[in-house]
Amino acid sequence: MVIEFEKERLEQLLSDFYKVTEMTVSIWDADYNQLVFRPKEMAAFCQMIKSSPKGNRRCTLSDRKICEECFRTKKPAMHHCHAGLIDVALPILYGETLLGFLMFGQIQPKDAGADPFEQVRRKCRDLKLDGALLKKNFRALKMFDLNKAMAAANLLTACTSYLWISHIIRVKQNLPAAQLDAFVRENLNRELSVADLCAALNISKNKLYALTRENFRCTPFEYVQKMRIEQAKHLLIHLDEPVYNIGGMVGFDDYSYFIKVFKKCTGSTPCRYRKLYPFNL
Repeated sequence: MVIEFEKERLEQLLSDFYKVTEMTVSIWDADYNQLVFRPKEMAAFCQMIKSSPKGNRRCTLSDRKICEECFRTKKPAMHHCHAGLIDVALPILYGETLLGFLMFGQIQPKDAGADPFEQVRRKCRDLKLDGALLKKNFRALKMFDLNKAMAAANLLTACTSYLWISHIIRVKQNLPAAQLDAFVRENLNRELSVADLCAALNISKNKLYALTRENFRCTPFEYVQKMRIEQAKHLLIHLDEPVYNIGGMVGFDDYSYFIKVFKKCTGSTPCRYRKLYPFNL
């Protein structure tokens, strides 16, 4: 299955949602990559949090966590982000297949208590930000009651089917590409040469290269390597195994090479990546 997003129409739809609700909204693909965000300028409070490398990592972690909850349940999810704001994520489904996520929020709830900033201050103390400016930017956030947030969630839930019915998200059934994807994901722990992939799909080397170039915009080797690293990232977060075992589980027999490739793809070593995203250890 190949999924295409028509960004221009997505941008218009999200812009309309923001104009009506004044809630920030974004769309993500199934690999947790943000595709469109509205409004174009993020709230000053969130910009300030993200200006800290540690804060930015926590924002990434928080976004991924709520998307993973959607992925697991295939239902809308709501949570408080690391800085105390409410976010809501909704799965975009094509039958039982997850295409991506709609997320809205950065909401300061009206019923957060007498001094909601006090909780934010405690959560963000170690980010070493200007407290007075952070408080000013927090106070500038729009406040919404949860009933309005849930009404917005209901509207976006209705929109998720519209996205692929109206071809804003196009789903193309490409059987060889789907077969390649399934075979690679199921066999990441073993050697996957071009000859292995050709044999699995019963196609020639030239057709294999054309297939990966057209559907995944890379070579077969690059595609396999990308899948290995994506699975390694998932296992590092969710599996309490030594890093060298994780490398072997995704097909890297050479531990040093695993570290080299992982760092090239992510900008971080596997050990450092695990420390940044300590979800379920």
